[in-house]
Order: sequence, then structure tokens, then C-alpha cells
Amino acid sequence: LETEANATRGAGGQLRQTYEALQQEKEKYRKEKEAREEAERDLEEAQAAADKARQEVGTLTRRLEQTESLVEEAIAARQQALQQAAHSSFQATQLQRELTEVRAALARARSDLAAQHAQLTQQQPHPQPHP
Repeated sequence: LETEANATRGAGGQLRQTYEALQQEKEKYRKEKEAREEAERDLEEAQAAADKARQEVGTLTRRLEQTESLVEEAIAARQQALQQAAHSSFQATQLQRELTEVRAALARARSDLAAQHAQLTQQQPHPQPHP
């Protein structure tokens, strides 16, 4: 009986150790499962954040392209305005030069006319008073 009791105690101790090891493995499995589920949730959140960031990048890229296009249009319009201003300035300078030449020609014509008038006045006989 004592041998059986020792064997039963030994088997009971071994059974208890096996049960405790099984409980530890269950707890380890439960913790690993929780950690895996949490990691999967974190991964899903990270993927959602990455998708949102990609959408924002796409939106910002389109806005940047639109802004660049508007800036290019503004630069082109400014360049055209500058060219038109330069052309207008050139034309104004030419007109000013022509006006100066016309004024000088007019002054010469007046001078010539005054000289001719004076010459004609001197050439005409002066009327003699009648007695």
C-alpha cells in the first residue's frame, strides 16, 4: 500500500505539474493571442492612416499642380504686359520724336512764311496819297 500511495502521490505530483504547465501554456497562448489581436488592430489603424495620408498627398499634389499652373499663367500674363508696356513706351518715344520734328518743321514753316510775308510787303508799292 505504501508503494501504491507513493506512486499515487508521485503521479498526483506529476499530474499537478502537468496541469500547472498546461495552465501556464494556456495563459501564454491567451497573452500571445491578445498581443497578436492588438498588433493586427495596430496594423489596420496604421494601414488606414497610410491610406488617409496617401489621399491627402494626392489632394495636396493636385492643389500644388493647380497653383503651379496659376503661377505660370500669372508669369506669362506679366511677361505679356511687360512686353506690351515696352512696345507702348517705344511707340510713345517714336511719337514724341515725330512730334518734336513736326513742331520744328512748323516753326520753320512759320519762319519762312513770316519772311515771305515781309518780303512781299516790301515789294508791293505803297499806295500814294491822292491829292
